[in-house]
Amino acid sequence: MRPIVPLLASLLVTSCASGPRVPRAATGPTVNVDGVARTYRVHAPAGGDRTRPRPLLFVFHGAGSDAADIARGSGFDALADADPMLVVYPEARGGRFDLPQGVASSADVRFVDALLADLETRFAVDRRRVFATGFSNGAAFCYRLASERPDLLAAIAPVAGYLPPLGPLADRPPPPVPLLHVHGTADRRVAPPTIGGGPDDAIAAWARRNGATRGPMVGDVPGTAGLPVRRAAWAGATPRSDTVVWLVEGAEHTWPGGPAGPVSRGILDFFRTHPR
Repeated sequence: MRPIVPLLASLLVTSCASGPRVPRAATGPTVNVDGVARTYRVHAPAGGDRTRPRPLLFVFHGAGSDAADIARGSGFDALADADPMLVVYPEARGGRFDLPQGVASSADVRFVDALLADLETRFAVDRRRVFATGFSNGAAFCYRLASERPDLLAAIAPVAGYLPPLGPLADRPPPPVPLLHVHGTADRRVAPPTIGGGPDDAIAAWARRNGATRGPMVGDVPGTAGLPVRRAAWAGATPRSDTVVWLVEGAEHTWPGGPAGPVSRGILDFFRTHPR
């Protein structure tokens, strides 16, 4: 049982597509952020008790991509229909979310604040179950959002991203935010973590900030429909300390397992067991 090596924060976080692309013109509801109209997509499952508070999932796309791409690639809409959940796909300005955290004020963090306020005028949101996932640049933004809004997020699940430098936030340990980090072992754009490493590991540091006192415990993940996944996990006195890495064998810089596949389902399973 050994730590995981540092994620390489110097690497460029790129698109979830196989190569760069130009985002389509965004359409959908908008909110005002610093005098700018920001666009997002929202999926609200039909049926059920509309007055009963529902979980809310933010899904952030990769650089050079858009909300429509990550909605298709992750398949969360279909999964949310089976277990009612609001799913929101924010659109980045210029195709990229703000990084790194702790350095400057972020219009994208304020975008999330405005989104939540807007959504709560139309839907019943369960504030104990607000989650975030994302791909590549959107995955790295999950870390920024969790660092700057730890009282908002119940848990995060970045996919194929890296943990940006924490900057001044490293001196202010926030409330714990459980983490499931997913990465393909064959990713050549953002270096994956490997099992075994030193005490300066970024994921292990997140685990310590979460209050984890045990780990990593290393093993295979069962029930992933033939997708080979290794797991490293840290734990503490409560589930709020949980910090987990899934390494998907042979996966490149993609959303492993495809739309509504074992990774997407595994992320939702992690979220269900980690309300705030």
